[in-house]
Parts: sequence; C-alpha cells; structure tokens
Amino acid sequence: MGDDYISADDFLYARCVVVANGREFYEGVLADPTRFPTGMEFESLLYLASNAYEAQTGAPHSQRTSVSWESFSNTAGWEPVQGTAGGRYTGAGMPPLTRRPA
Repeated sequence: MGDDYISADDFLYARCVVVANGREFYEGVLADPTRFPTGMEFESLLYLASNAYEAQTGAPHSQRTSVSWESFSNTAGWEPVQGTAGGRYTGAGMPPLTRRPA
C-alpha cells in the first residue's frame, strides 16, 4: 500500500486536526485538499465532550449520536460530486473499507 495508504481511523484522526484548527483552516483544506494535514492526529478531540461532561457532573456521558463519526459511514456524504477526481485515497490499491467511494 505504501505512502498512499491511510487507515479509516487515521483519516478520522487527521480530520480532527482540521476541525481543531478552526473554520479558516477547514475552509482552506476544503478549497485546496493538498493542505490536508499528514503525519498528525487529534483522536482525543473525539472524546472531549464526554470527558468534560463526566468531569463536570461525575456521571458518565451516555448521549449517543444518530450519525456515526466513523470514516465513510455516511455513504451519501461521500458520494462523488461534479469535478471529483480520483486521488490519493480512492485508488484500487486501497483496502475496500478505507477507500473513499469513487
């Protein structure tokens, strides 16, 4: 798989880096996907709300979302749009569950 491989989890954690860096950074990556961070992750962002709730209340956070945050679980949201081109994470060399739908 080489340098083009990224697991679904690693892709999720890298997207957390984008979110944590704010709207301007997010919009920059959206406009120019080559700005997507590599070699960085921020998995702990996924647990921030639950940890804060538990720290504040002493009770476990039991809220569940109706939408999964797992990479590619929202198939409609990953459908190609006009102008979508094949790229780093769409190739046939990628494992099926870690490949962006083409």
